[in-house]
Amino acid sequence: MKKVLKNILLFVCACCFAFILGEILTRVFLPAPLMVSIKSIHSAKKNISLTEKLKTQYLPVKIFKNTPTGTRLQPNVELVIENHIVSRRTITVKTNSLGYRNPEIGPKTDTRVLFLGDSITFADYVDEEESFVRLVDTLSRKSGQGSFETINAGIGAISLKNELAILNETGLSVDPDIVIVGFYLNDHANSPGVYIFKLPGPLAKSWFLQYVTKALTTPLRNTQIKRRQVDDYLDRMDRKAWRAQIVKNFPPGEGDYRTNKGAFNALIIKFFRDFGAVWADGAWDYLFPLFSELKKITENNDIKLGIVVFPVRYQVEAEFVHDYPQQRVKQIVAQLNIPILDVLPSLRAEYHDNQAELYYYEDQCHYTPYGNRVLAEYILDFLYEKVLVHTQQTS
Repeated sequence: MKKVLKNILLFVCACCFAFILGEILTRVFLPAPLMVSIKSIHSAKKNISLTEKLKTQYLPVKIFKNTPTGTRLQPNVELVIENHIVSRRTITVKTNSLGYRNPEIGPKTDTRVLFLGDSITFADYVDEEESFVRLVDTLSRKSGQGSFETINAGIGAISLKNELAILNETGLSVDPDIVIVGFYLNDHANSPGVYIFKLPGPLAKSWFLQYVTKALTTPLRNTQIKRRQVDDYLDRMDRKAWRAQIVKNFPPGEGDYRTNKGAFNALIIKFFRDFGAVWADGAWDYLFPLFSELKKITENNDIKLGIVVFPVRYQVEAEFVHDYPQQRVKQIVAQLNIPILDVLPSLRAEYHDNQAELYYYEDQCHYTPYGNRVLAEYILDFLYEKVLVHTQQTS
């Protein structure tokens, strides 16, 4: 018996030594990992049981949840993201009872604007007050042209189809006067996003365990990513035909994408499963009915609708204009009589004339606080000058 206990003790000591050594080596040689901790979970219940409290503190909590119509954020959660994969900052994200990154929505006092979109709109890599959605609200109150109450219903890595479902399920319930859809070039389908597994309790502070968990859950994460990326039309489409069409219309080459159009085209093909597919005609055959449904829903509910098109970073930085997707979406919304804001020309001017740091590091699409501020100014002008004065007509 003593020998067994001795062996168990030796095993435990060896595990502790290995853990301590692994923690030291990880902190010395590896960058700080992305870590998420649940700060609190609010509940409509007045009295929360001890069991529920313990679950909140010590059990893994999913930030996202899957529904029959797509991904949603868990409601009433306050979480802290350390070393965010985009901004490398520590960010607090709070969701309200609808699962929006937004304060609770009370009685309407100003013109109410509901923003739909993906991670660019969700903006979990900056503080909430730095996001363009909240800045539109803030800047409008200083403009003297009328105040807007903005609501952020964005969720990372979702598609236009998913955004349409959010509008139907919860968006209409907040009684918006205006709906603005932030359309990014990969919104034809769900994108990979960032999958986070929260370790329980104090273990969440361990760099070593974060890296071990990431390595062990990679196969599961890859499976989830594949499922998340697959949309009905992507299953049905002839990928080879789409790629062949892009290669024919936009021949790839080598060199610097900023100065060489062929090199830019090579990026389109490389990122075909992300933003590249919208250089193929088939993507727009799929997207047109979704824009049409957005128009129908907002028109039937006497809501003004606007579309803001976000470019990929490569389009902003290139010395030439490569805006085939923007031209296609403009054709669609012109046919549907929807106001549109293409921010590419303005962002190009901001970047080339002022050398502005609009995006984080080498990120393809996520904006710095300065970039969010620039977007908010463009969108605010768009609301005043185009959306508020726009008269909808039946298509």
